[in-house]
Amino acid sequence: MKVIGSQFSYYATHPSPAKSHADKCGYLHKKGDVVKSWKRRWFLLKANCFYYFHNDDDAEPIGVIFLENFNVLPISEEQAGRPYAFKIEHEGAREFSIREFILSADSEEDRQEWVDVIQRHKFSVLTATLRKTTYDKLLLKKEFNKASVRIEALEQDKQRLADEIADLQRALEEVHSRRLTRKDQSTNTGTDDLDTSEHPEQPTESTVDADSFVESVSEPVIREPIETLTSVMETRGVLSDFAPLKIWVGTWNMGVKDPFDNTTAEEAVSLLDEFIKPGYDLYVLGVQECVGDKVFQAVQCVFEKRRDPIDRIMLGEGSRVAGRGDGSFIGQKYTGLGLFLNRSLRQGGFVRLLKNAAVSLGLSEGSKGGVGAVLWVMGSTIAFINCHLSANSVQERRHGYQYLVDHLGNELGNRFFQLNEQFHHIVWMGDLNYRCFGISVNDTLSKIAKGELTELREHYDEMTCEIKNGNVFHRFKEPRMAPDFYPTYKKYENRPKSDYSDPKWVVQCYRTSYKEPWYKSGRTKARIPGWCDRIIYRSSTDLEGYLTPEPAVSTVNGAVNGDSSTEHDVYSSINDGLVCSDHSPVYGAFVLKVPGAGPPPRLLVSLQAAEPDASIPQDVALLPRIKLCDIRLVVNGVKETPRNIRVLLPAPFEDATIVCEKITSKGTSREAAFSYWDCVYTGTQPLESLHGLIKVRRNDSRISCGQCLFALSVPGLFSAEGVEFLLPLTRNGTPMKDGDTPVLLNFTVSVEWCLPGSASGHFSQRHHLRKNQSKTSSWDPTLASFDRLLLSGSLTVPSTGPQFLQYEEVEGENDKDSDNEDGGVHKDGGTSRSVPVPYTATKKSLLIASEQATPSSF
Repeated sequence: MKVIGSQFSYYATHPSPAKSHADKCGYLHKKGDVVKSWKRRWFLLKANCFYYFHNDDDAEPIGVIFLENFNVLPISEEQAGRPYAFKIEHEGAREFSIREFILSADSEEDRQEWVDVIQRHKFSVLTATLRKTTYDKLLLKKEFNKASVRIEALEQDKQRLADEIADLQRALEEVHSRRLTRKDQSTNTGTDDLDTSEHPEQPTESTVDADSFVESVSEPVIREPIETLTSVMETRGVLSDFAPLKIWVGTWNMGVKDPFDNTTAEEAVSLLDEFIKPGYDLYVLGVQECVGDKVFQAVQCVFEKRRDPIDRIMLGEGSRVAGRGDGSFIGQKYTGLGLFLNRSLRQGGFVRLLKNAAVSLGLSEGSKGGVGAVLWVMGSTIAFINCHLSANSVQERRHGYQYLVDHLGNELGNRFFQLNEQFHHIVWMGDLNYRCFGISVNDTLSKIAKGELTELREHYDEMTCEIKNGNVFHRFKEPRMAPDFYPTYKKYENRPKSDYSDPKWVVQCYRTSYKEPWYKSGRTKARIPGWCDRIIYRSSTDLEGYLTPEPAVSTVNGAVNGDSSTEHDVYSSINDGLVCSDHSPVYGAFVLKVPGAGPPPRLLVSLQAAEPDASIPQDVALLPRIKLCDIRLVVNGVKETPRNIRVLLPAPFEDATIVCEKITSKGTSREAAFSYWDCVYTGTQPLESLHGLIKVRRNDSRISCGQCLFALSVPGLFSAEGVEFLLPLTRNGTPMKDGDTPVLLNFTVSVEWCLPGSASGHFSQRHHLRKNQSKTSSWDPTLASFDRLLLSGSLTVPSTGPQFLQYEEVEGENDKDSDNEDGGVHKDGGTSRSVPVPYTATKKSLLIASEQATPSSF
């Protein structure tokens, strides 16, 4: 049988062979098996493994006795040849020729202690494991029964919702049928279904000669939209009236301790009551150095005790980074994330989990790494990141942040882009391990005792300085700390409640001198208190202000800074509770506002021919074509042509229809390759809610890649010139620079309407369409009439998008010139008005309506 000695050695020497980490240890004399001589050896008893070393300072044992099925009993001096002897003998020694061990102590008292402790530790691991397995099986069966009941309840809710949806659809069909009936009646009686008294902005008289339009096109017909459940929600204002989402965020380094082990539900609720604040829709808790799942079970008990309709969202695979390290060499600790959501928001589909992932910083870092989860909240995407960064140096923390930005972005979003630009909002929490620097321990304690926390953070906090220098967390912000947000590390474990009126409370709370374990050299180091545990956030530039910290004005009991009433955000630490760890838990609160949803990006051209003809299309939906032109890098004021470009449109999870295309200069010059790129958007979301990402590379090196985000909500996209962007590039979550100069990306974005399946935009095709009309009789009157309106200048698409169309009424000679070939711009006087979609400008004009217009508009 092969025995892996390194495993026994690791178990014996970690975390230390000292007495404090062993059941019993000391020197004994051991009689040899072949040469019957006595040798003095250092023995260590750990569980049911009895190790022996040459000396007490040896790194590895020279042997081990596995005590299972062994017996220990004293023997006489005559039998052993030494006084105070005892032997360890296996039950099957005679049958299987298993060696017996004869040992000798230094005194009778010492021998009796060894015999007693060995007798207690000769238990059977297999039996204990079997019992634990049986117990775990019973627990799993109990949990399975609970899950079955919940699944049955969810199935009932699903059936109830399906019935309600069916009833709603039947009601919508009845409404649709009644409207068609009323329209048929109004058509037969020759009356107009639109009451001009109710719509004062509706034109009542025609101001354009009917001969100016194509003869085969008669008065347009307003088509009733097919209402679905989604369109009803959008048109009735559900999206725009959605109340802000209140979010609670917490982070806690638990120090490889489980304060909820062997506690009742009431005790767990009492421990967490101050930490888990009531009154929020979404709760996000990030833990570091956690050793079990009981902390999340305890949080659920808090909600059940308060009777809050909050349930946990199970993340499954990719929800934690596990590993070994300080305090957990046998078992594992982990960095994890827990999400808890209001039941009605989840069942209504207003908030849902999109994706989650976990990224480790390496095997040598143990459980350090990052865990992320992306949620969809009524059209907005928000990512929650919990991480544990390196404790060694600022450079390693900087590298860890950049590594997580790169790899979490690949896992949570598009694999070609990094994290920070892929989502609308990001909330980052965790044990970031930033300390105070450039100040002594005594000066730090003095400032804490005096309440000079703001000065301490602004001048001596590593993270504040790193953000100011642009090394980490680019464009991230931190909520305003509460006056009693004291440094969270390093504190005494199981510390008593502090008396803040006593200036010595800082000495009793903070552990400023720490002796490292022997495998880390065993040196004594000074620990300067610092804000290791933080919560920060960021939003895309066009959505600044939609995710904001929840403000709070409170009176801090026990604060020593004189000004007890201070404006701040809901962002503080738990100083006198949950003291099992050398870190204090930190919590914050945010308010997420959801932008109102507009109509989808479609123009529906609806016409009826004078002579019924099946070959003439009744509806033509025009699609938006998004164009990027003149993509260039700007370095030190000089434009450069990139080596290659990748465009992602729209951003991840904004729509199911996503274009991700790489542009290279193969087969053409680089200047020509990057002068123009376009795509037709066929999705269902309004353009003003979409974003695009561009990734460029300056040369062959990977470190020369940068990316940026642009929004389609800026005005002017529908103009002929488009909108010119000049955006800074980022790489690994920090600004991309050439030396000390930021690298910028310059490009122009414009949007035009085009036909489905066309090779280029409709605006660029209009002359070609008119030329073909004179050569053949089989032309499309719908397209021809729409083209005529564009050429005449009577209809233009404004820069604000398709919600309103500009109609020009032309009088006198202007109408004769409306058919010119140079773009149809009227140079003489003419009046213009904004006509809300879907109203007609005149009785003989062309109707362009939103595909999902509201029923009240008709």
